[in-house]
Amino acid sequence: LIADPTENLPGALDEGKRILEIGKATTGLEVTALMQGQATRLAILSALRSGQFDCVHYAGHGFFDPQMPSRAGLICAGEEILTGSDLTGISNLPSLVFFNACEVGRVRGKAPAESATAKAGSMAGVAEALMRGGIANFMSTYWPVGDASAETFATTFYEMVLAGQTIGNALLAGRKKIDEAKNRDWADYLLYGSYDFVLKRRADQA
Repeated sequence: LIADPTENLPGALDEGKRILEIGKATTGLEVTALMQGQATRLAILSALRSGQFDCVHYAGHGFFDPQMPSRAGLICAGEEILTGSDLTGISNLPSLVFFNACEVGRVRGKAPAESATAKAGSMAGVAEALMRGGIANFMSTYWPVGDASAETFATTFYEMVLAGQTIGNALLAGRKKIDEAKNRDWADYLLYGSYDFVLKRRADQA
């Protein structure tokens, strides 16, 4: 769990605290939290590379640059940027990665004719880099998302996923919850993965 690395998003910090509460109420679930200044670029990369996590959630700032996707990414503590190139080549990725940050779910359009296949990886944004790396399930947003919508969606999503629902059903429930507030952010959330995926506990935690 990574929340509010830049220490200027109260909504992201509240989102992180709410997810921690849900985690504590879930039998057998262990949560490692990188909150605010702890969430450095190196700390986040170390967690992603460790292979010990089933799910990684990020609540904070993100951005996409359509002209140069490789410059885009997640804004970490100290204003450092975690980019797609940082994620290239990571093996044993978590089963579910949810970056609740503005525009991080966007991918490039058609690559320019002069771009060779060999350069494709270095030009990739965060979403594309994770998919090239074989991520099973990746969730994020397409356009800038409001704090209230982000917290509402994340809370609804994890309450359902940790109760054994598929991520597809949890995604739909989160969208409906936002739509009840007549907010267009209901359509913002993207899933690259399997609608039927279920995040299961180990047999010794059942």
